Amino acid sequence: MSSLNERAPAYWRSLDELERTGAFRTLVEREHHGVSWEALPPATRRQFLKLMGASAALAGLSGCRWPKENIVPFSRPAGYTPGVSEQYATAMEIGGVATGLLVTSYDGRPIKIEGNPSHPMSLGATDSIAQASVLELYDPARSRTAIRREGGQRLNQTWDDFAAFATEHFAALRASGGSGLAVLHEASSSPSVERMWGRLREIFPLAARYEYEPLSSDNEREGAVLAFGAPYHAHFAFDHADVIVCLDADPLLTHPAAVRHARDFAKGRRPEGGAMSRLYAFEAVHSVT
Repeated sequence: MSSLNERAPAYWRSLDELERTGAFRTLVEREHHGVSWEALPPATRRQFLKLMGASAALAGLSGCRWPKENIVPFSRPAGYTPGVSEQYATAMEIGGVATGLLVTSYDGRPIKIEGNPSHPMSLGATDSIAQASVLELYDPARSRTAIRREGGQRLNQTWDDFAAFATEHFAALRASGGSGLAVLHEASSSPSVERMWGRLREIFPLAARYEYEPLSSDNEREGAVLAFGAPYHAHFAFDHADVIVCLDADPLLTHPAAVRHARDFAKGRRPEGGAMSRLYAFEAVHSVT
C-alpha cells in the first residue's frame, strides 16, 4: 500500500481516494475534463453537508405524490338541471342551541350558508362560525374513517370494523347493565338525541353520560340551581328589556344564541319606537404579572 498523500482528504469514499492512487487520479481527471488533479480542492465538511443536503432534498421530492383518487361520475337525480343552484334547509348546533340555516349547493357541493328567515333562532342571519363551517366539508384533514385509539396510537378503521367491535363489546356490557360504559358527546337540545339516549338507557341502565363543550355554560347551570333549584336553561328576550346588565358575559357575540339576541337587542334600540334600551356590561379585570 502506497504512503498517504500529504493532502489526504478529511472525507473520502474509498481507500483509493484516501491514498489518491494513480488509477483514481486518472478516473477523476477523465470525469472532470480539463481540470488538473492538483486544482481540485480537498473534500471539506461543508462540501459533504451540501451534497448530503441536496441528496436528501431530491429524495424527499421524489416521495411527494398526491394520493390516488378515483373519479366517480355525478349521479344526477331525475329532474335535476346541472349548473342550477339549490337550497337546503338544515340546522347547526353550537353549545346546545340550534340555528336554522339555508345551504346553497351547486351540483351536490355546498358553497354558501345563510340564515333561515323562517327559523326563530336565526331569522335570516348567521354568525362567523356558521359562515366558516362550509370550509370544514373541504378540509383535507377532516376524518374520513372511524378511528380507534389503542396503545396511544390512532388506527383507521372501517365502519364494518366498528360494527364487529360493537357487536362483541356491547354484548358483554349488556350482561352488566352497561357498567363501565361512558358516552361523551357535545351539547345538544335535539329531541332525537334524547330519544336515542333513552333507548340506550333502557338496555344499559348503568351507563354514564358526559357532555363537553370547549366553551361551556356550566356556571349558568349552577347559578340556575342556586336560584331555582333545577338546572334550567335561560331564554332571554332582549326586545322586551329596558335595561340589560351583563356581569362578565357577552350575550351578543359569544353566546350560542347570539344571532337571535342581536336581532332582539336591535329592536329595542330603534329611536322611532320611543325610549331605547340601555346595556351595562361589567367584566372582571385580570392582572398579569
